[in-house]
Amino acid sequence: RNNVIHDTYAVNMLLGNGVGESLECYNNLFYNTGGAAPIDLDGRANHNGTSTAQIYNNTFVASVPVIRNSTGTNPWKVTARNNHIIGGGLISGPIFSQANNLVQTVAQASAAGYSAANQWRPISSSSPTVNAGTPDVASLFSADLLRTSRPQLLAWDIGAYEYKSGLGLPSTTPTPTPTPVPTATPVSNPSPSPTATVTPASTPLPGPTVAPTPPAVLGLSFNSTDGIVTPPFVVTAGGIAQPIQTIDPALSGRAAYIVNVTEAGNYGIAAQVNCPSEGSNSFFISIDGEPNAPLMIWDISVTDGAQQRLVSWRGNGTDSSNQYSPKIFSLNAGIHQVIVRGREGGAELVRMSLVKIPSPPSNLTLTQ
Repeated sequence: RNNVIHDTYAVNMLLGNGVGESLECYNNLFYNTGGAAPIDLDGRANHNGTSTAQIYNNTFVASVPVIRNSTGTNPWKVTARNNHIIGGGLISGPIFSQANNLVQTVAQASAAGYSAANQWRPISSSSPTVNAGTPDVASLFSADLLRTSRPQLLAWDIGAYEYKSGLGLPSTTPTPTPTPVPTATPVSNPSPSPTATVTPASTPLPGPTVAPTPPAVLGLSFNSTDGIVTPPFVVTAGGIAQPIQTIDPALSGRAAYIVNVTEAGNYGIAAQVNCPSEGSNSFFISIDGEPNAPLMIWDISVTDGAQQRLVSWRGNGTDSSNQYSPKIFSLNAGIHQVIVRGREGGAELVRMSLVKIPSPPSNLTLTQ
């Protein structure tokens, strides 16, 4: 934990050669790690699912999948949460559980402000790793690589760094105004009035650091542009859409909305969407976690302009017959995060509303 591992060759971390091992790897930054997986889980022993590896809140900059799990009869039971992967993929081999991992290309990360110059830290409260993590790992640690406490804003961040004002990019000190040289007093001949001595200009003090504006907490109904929207999503005349098709949600546009649910219960989502054709009528969607494929694909019947549709999940169904239709979310009272990822180009999201499902009547009595 809390390491910066870089400029290595071949295998970076070859972990575990015993049976029934339990490994934890979190809050680390890996970069310039050559062509091998930064984390290589040794398969020489017959782990057979008895060894566990928990890979949480790391930042990886690599060109290959960052975790290599053994295959065949010797796999590890791998759980990956809140990792930021730039340039590569998450894992080669089987995985037991994963959630809230952000995979970006180098170009996507660079466009969002993650770079070697700032050690791939988030640069603002709207960076895609900010408020995008799950707090499920809080029992193991409560601070980031720089000992910044988690969370700083409304939710945990993804990656080794928790965003905090002033830690994203190195701050600059204003250049002080040069002190002018005083004018010499001339010798009297006869005595004219002496030239006044120039008072040196004071060095300006740095201005106060402006605290970031946290994401707005929304009600149960909101426009698609009210959240934190990242490319390839773009703002359109009616809402948001992405111009390309992405079958991997980790490479899709992302829109995140912090909502306050005042009453616990079961909720559906009614949305205004503009889906003009069979090739432009789907998104990925989830609450309190990154959506995955194919379970959380939301297939939408073609619309005539902007029309209302209920959110569904494909599950084990098909694009024309979703398994969970509508999808019902069981929510506690409090803060939740709705996450939408783009899928098909041209599908436009306009507005969403969380709608509480009435509870069925109880204590009914039949009379004859």
